[in-house]
Order: sequence, then structure tokens, then C-alpha cells
Amino acid sequence: MTRRRVAVITGSRSEFGLLQPVMEAIRGRPELELLGPLVTGMHADRRFGYSAAQVVSAFPLAKELPMENPGRSGADQARAIAQGIRGFTDCFEELRPELVVVLGDRAEPFAAAVAAAHLRTALAHIHGGDVSRCGIDDSVRHAITQLAHVHFPATPASAERIRRMGQAAWRVHVVGAPGLDALRAERIATPDEIEKRTGMDPSLPFLVILQHPDTTHSDTAAREIDALLTAAEKSGLAAAAIYPNSDPGHEAIVERLMAAARQRTIRVFPSIERPVFLGLLSRCVALVGNSSCGIIECPALGVPFVEVGTRQAGRERGANILSAKADASDILRQIERARDPAFRESIRGAPHPYGDGHAGEKIAKVLAELTIDERLLQKELDFP
Repeated sequence: MTRRRVAVITGSRSEFGLLQPVMEAIRGRPELELLGPLVTGMHADRRFGYSAAQVVSAFPLAKELPMENPGRSGADQARAIAQGIRGFTDCFEELRPELVVVLGDRAEPFAAAVAAAHLRTALAHIHGGDVSRCGIDDSVRHAITQLAHVHFPATPASAERIRRMGQAAWRVHVVGAPGLDALRAERIATPDEIEKRTGMDPSLPFLVILQHPDTTHSDTAAREIDALLTAAEKSGLAAAAIYPNSDPGHEAIVERLMAAARQRTIRVFPSIERPVFLGLLSRCVALVGNSSCGIIECPALGVPFVEVGTRQAGRERGANILSAKADASDILRQIERARDPAFRESIRGAPHPYGDGHAGEKIAKVLAELTIDERLLQKELDFP
């Protein structure tokens, strides 16, 4: 039997954590052959912990493609995308995948999507149709939707948006969020493993801090992280902070995290393995910041998310979210709410819209059974 060749693109540590169960499911299907995965973007940047090593550890055949980090400006980001398009084009010509799989809204999947579309290679997009109302992210995500041939939205609402963008119903498969697959499989570090990796005692109350820049409002990054760190210090809680992504504005966040670490008020990690990260999340008082894991993984864990700023303003959300302005007093007030036993009890087992933790299996099944023909590759708009 000839196996269908599938290339999966990963450009960041958080994205890899979401894609890992998808790639494992692909690798487990006899009809499919996983190429790589193809590793690029901030994975190869040692300032962010060189997370490419984590990818290679799980997938020894991973192939690294050079693509500059977005840098300090939108112009830098555009140049990085141009470099990525050239690199992915050369790579796809060499590897000849029959399917390319991308996730989300970052520069790396967009570059891969442009290359695949022009090579008439079938493109599958995970987490299309989401809305964050943050910077250029939505525009990039929806542009990938228009290039993709098959769509794997996380929720029915996201699927409906994809349909309203003119994508035919037979192309759209609601699968849930792959970020929940690891929770269902119980791939969460034990307290001993957490302490060994981080030096923190997980039996004591602590916060997890994960704050990213807004892609088109990088000037707000310093103000937001200053307010967050002030609130965290005033809470009296220990804190584990993880570096932001590499979007413009990340330098201000990293600078302030390292200054706080030097004062020994928090522990800072450029990158952290996903089982350890999930272990920290599952035992923390709250996640504080603006990461989408507060929207997707935290409600499944019954963990409060103190949402700082508006980076995730458009996301579908559960009952675990406590929204705060970029103001230290407001953030501190929401941290105190997160500690309230009644609130914590109210969000345990509360419903959320992101599926049942079987997204990887569902995606691999569709990829294995998909007919790749002219009907799939020649897209026509089909508005509902």
C-alpha cells in the first residue's frame, strides 16, 4: 500500500504542543506517512530556549527550515514571511508531500500555506474560523482559510464563520481543539517532575504568567507586563513566568521578566516542555496573561484565567475567565477572585466549547480518507 505523504509545519513551542497529538495520530495511521515535521521560526532561536530540541526528541526525523523571527516591526515580519515562502517552496519541491498541515495564524503557517497553494498541494488548516480581535492575527488566519482545501475548526461557531467565508460545507470538519488531547491522555507532569524541572514546590500556591505582545500594538507590551508583574508581586504568591512568543514587542516583555527574576520575585523560563507546563497549569492558583491556553486548556483543567488586556477578546470562552484591564489594581483584584474557593468550585467541570480531547484522531482519519482530486484542489466559493 502506498502511504500518503503528509508534511506538518511547526514554528513555535506552543504550536508544537497543539500539533503533537495530531502528528502522533498521523504516524499511527498505516495509510499516512509523516514527513518531518518541518521545524522553523522561533523553534531554532536559542533566545527562546531552542525548542527545536523538544521536537526532535519526539520526532527524530524532524527537518529544520531557516526562517527569521519577526523581529521588531511589521516590516521585519513581512521579510520573514518572504523568506519562509521561499524556504517552504524549496522544501515542498524536494519532499513532494501530498498534504500540508498548518495550525493557527502565525507567520510560519501563512508562509507554508502560500507555498503549498502555488504548488497545488492539498492544504489542511487547524483552528481556522477563530476570532481573537488581536492585531493582524485574524487577517492572517482568514487568509490561510481562503488558501486551504480542508478545514479543521475547533468549534461549531468557527465552522460557521468558515462557511460564511465561502468554504464549501464538505470541506469543513469540526474536531475540537487538539490542545485538549494531552489532557485526556493524562500527559501531565507529576509534582516531583515539576519540582525537578522548575525548582518550584507545586504544593505551595503559585501563579503561572504567560503574556504575549499584540502583533500590531507592540507599544502596549511594556505597560501591560509592568502592570501584571506589579500585581503578581503584591499578591504575595510565587510565580513561574514563561517567555512570550517572538512577535514584535517581545523584547520589552523579556526585559521586564528578567529584571523581576533578578529580584527573585518570579522564576522565568525561556521555554518549558508541554507536560511540565500542563502540570504547572493544573496546580496553579491562576494563569495570568493573555495566552489562548487560558481560553482552551484552563477551563478543561478547572483553572482560573486572569486575562490581561484584549488579545483574546473575540474568543469563545468558558466560565473560568476573569478579565482585567492593564492596570495593576484590577489585575490584583481578579487574582484575589481566582483564589476564592466558591469561584474555583463553580468552574470545575463547567462546560466549554472546545471538544472532547480526540481532535488528533479525528484529523488523521479525515486526512487518511480524503480524496485528493481536482474537485478538492480547484476551489470555488460556496456561500451558505
